[in-house]
Amino acid sequence: MTGNAVLAVVALAITAELASSEAYDDYRPASVATYSGTVAGLRADGREISNIFPFDADGKPLQNVYLIDQDGDPVVTTHYENEFLEPQRLVDRDENEVANRYPQVQQQLDPGSGQRSPGPTPEFRPPRGPLRPAP
Repeated sequence: MTGNAVLAVVALAITAELASSEAYDDYRPASVATYSGTVAGLRADGREISNIFPFDADGKPLQNVYLIDQDGDPVVTTHYENEFLEPQRLVDRDENEVANRYPQVQQQLDPGSGQRSPGPTPEFRPPRGPLRPAP
């Protein structure tokens, strides 16, 4: 019985110590850095877009398409989130990088062997036509 009483006193002392604000100062999690600025490149539903595969209305893939936004600026994808997909860097005759030509040639890197192979191409099914404005 005396052992139970001693155990109860010790438990109360520990509980009181944990409840004090000084005890929590030692157990604060490390601060988390956040960035609220803009992120370069395209994103959809929070996921990075690393390439664009343009198709015509019949579902045929288009090559060497240059995309620009409403202001005439190049639409550029990024490759930050896929460490195994390496884009082929294109430059013009003045050695300026051309990053808005699609689809971009990408090589998929096998981390085990170091071998490179062509990156994946998605399947596309064109909408059933003819298309008309929605009511």
